[in-house]
Amino acid sequence: DRGIVVPQPRPSDFRNAFAARSCVIELCGCGGSGKSTLAFQMAQWAIADDPEHRLADYQMIPILVEENFQIIGAVVKSRVSAWFGEELDATFVRALLRLKRILIIVDGVSERDETTRRYLAQIHASEPVNALVCTSRRETAFMSGNAVRVYPLPLTEGSVPHFATGLIRARAGVGLLNIDLQVQFALRLAQVVTRTGAAGAITPLLVTLAVTRAVELADQGRGLSELPTSVPELYFDYLRRLNRSGDLQGELEVAERLGRL
Repeated sequence: DRGIVVPQPRPSDFRNAFAARSCVIELCGCGGSGKSTLAFQMAQWAIADDPEHRLADYQMIPILVEENFQIIGAVVKSRVSAWFGEELDATFVRALLRLKRILIIVDGVSERDETTRRYLAQIHASEPVNALVCTSRRETAFMSGNAVRVYPLPLTEGSVPHFATGLIRARAGVGLLNIDLQVQFALRLAQVVTRTGAAGAITPLLVTLAVTRAVELADQGRGLSELPTSVPELYFDYLRRLNRSGDLQGELEVAERLGRL
């Protein structure tokens, strides 16, 4: 038992964590499981104008870090100085970190180099980073030992239709709002998620790619028979449309690897 299940995360679910003197939240899960999506949503909550939609009693400035680094204070100082057009004192930056006026979001910790991962695990020994959110495929052994971990639940064959329907409405794809097309899409998507070996690869990313492609086809008046019917094919279709002049063999290899995540 890893804790409670939260069907729909809300800012209030994290307020107790951010009310502590130091807060570390690590979002752990496989690729495409929704870790980054939740982290970015937390960034929006951090600066929300409505106090009811915030993570704390005050607004925090979210700073997203997606690269390797060795001194987080230098990263923060550089970013904030660039935003405001003037040099900031390092002592002031440390005060902002200590008082949780800045929310550090490190995306893809498990993909960072070893030096960055080691530094992050021991970050509280050198920097007063009291509001930290990380995403990672593996748990990080933080020296502080008080990390709150969130594990996005994998989609199941039963929950995929509900998730896909919500995406269709959010995408506002006029063509796909037709009930007959939605039934066709559900059948095509079922072929993907029920094929041998695909059950463990049902992620929000996978379903999002399928919905996005279906909406495009429907809005163009084309049939849903063009939708891919396997996980690797779905990823390859996306990569091919994203990079039309790219290396075909390289895209195939990437698609196959994504399909095995």
